[in-house]
Amino acid sequence: MSESIQRKVWSDFDGTAVKLAGRAKPRHWLKYPLASIEGYADFLGGLQAGGVDVAGVVTRRPNILPRRIVTNRSIGKLGLSSFYSKEEQVVLTGSESRKAEFIADKALGTVVGLIDDRPHRVGPEIVRALSANQHRSLRSVVM
Repeated sequence: MSESIQRKVWSDFDGTAVKLAGRAKPRHWLKYPLASIEGYADFLGGLQAGGVDVAGVVTRRPNILPRRIVTNRSIGKLGLSSFYSKEEQVVLTGSESRKAEFIADKALGTVVGLIDDRPHRVGPEIVRALSANQHRSLRSVVM
């Protein structure tokens, strides 16, 4: 692979960076405090060491002020601020289809990876987003 090609990875948040909680658990209702997934930060550090840009978080959490505050606070509490320190690196899309559209747009002209705990849900949405515009060319999306 040519060194001039940018390689970026986006990550989902719930279920990928943080552990999911059952519906009966109070943590699920509040979405806080979150428990991290062991090895996630080390994995991101390894990607960076390999020349991959850890672009940010893209999640289907609703883009509303309370969720933005809680998500950014969670990133800080989980020690992920060194990876996701800029506001534009945390993208709350509100739906699986909007998350897929975001990834499809980012895949134009660069190699894009997506870390997602439910690739069977977002994968078909990415294909739909790409096929909605016949002129798009996809470099790569890896889940």
